[in-house]
Amino acid sequence: NNNITKKASTMRPFVIDNIRSAKLSNTRFVNAYVSGTVLKLEVCDVSNNGNAITIKDSKDSDSLSSGVARIISLSPTRFVTTFIATADRRLRSIVWDIDNNGVISRKGSMDIFQDMIHTGTTPLSSDKFVAAYYSVELPSAGLVTIFSVNSNGDISLSGGELVSGHTESIRLATLTSNRFVYSSTNENGGDNLLTWNVSDDNVPSPLASTPSAITNDGAITALNYSNIATAVLENSSNTIKINHFKIASDGSFTLKGEKSINAGKHLAVTNLFTTSTSSRIVTAFVNNNNKLKLISWDIDLSSVAR
Repeated sequence: NNNITKKASTMRPFVIDNIRSAKLSNTRFVNAYVSGTVLKLEVCDVSNNGNAITIKDSKDSDSLSSGVARIISLSPTRFVTTFIATADRRLRSIVWDIDNNGVISRKGSMDIFQDMIHTGTTPLSSDKFVAAYYSVELPSAGLVTIFSVNSNGDISLSGGELVSGHTESIRLATLTSNRFVYSSTNENGGDNLLTWNVSDDNVPSPLASTPSAITNDGAITALNYSNIATAVLENSSNTIKINHFKIASDGSFTLKGEKSINAGKHLAVTNLFTTSTSSRIVTAFVNNNNKLKLISWDIDLSSVAR
């Protein structure tokens, strides 16, 4: 069935790479992408009927040393970019504000640590976000840090905690303003899930974990405060598996449902909406014919994906 309708498009006049997007409101989003070695930002509006995309403002940010920029929205008028910015691979986070006309202005920034390789970010609230890292300086551990953002857009490091074990391909998903899920690939190729709590004084602490499939790619999305969905490419069967996990109050995981589909790569998964009884997610991946494939799924929060 052809149930996807193209509404509008726009083309950029230069070569880009490693694009990431974040929703600001129902009609506004922001892109972060690399052109050459420069991180570029642009705010776009979508008309109410979806028939037009208007670029409201664009801005060159900083040069990237390597890797890809992460972008998260804290509110409809504020977002954060995080990327490896310097020759010694220091991680840089920058707060950006957007006015009613869509004009971008740079606020506070912070450079931390060095020799960063893998990063993941997720917002906790309008004034707080999580960043997780893996560094060559910490080959047997990762690092989870909490950042606070004040009303002026200044960033401060509030708290941090090591994650034991080799961690790569870090992915984060927010459950509540003081709880999130950390997903990473360990040294054996296993995809581990770990629940974290954040105290009132912004100290993160791990709760419970569960090992998942042996994988070389994966993605995660929160459905609500106690349910997540993951998509992983399993090495053993060369298939993509969609998993639904229920998270208890103590942070422990229970696998509620799973579905397998044909193999692919470059996985992404996004929650479209959640009601009291179900969620609808979309998975995106490149199939074996190197074509982008999109699949929508309904998840019964009491049972399985379908």
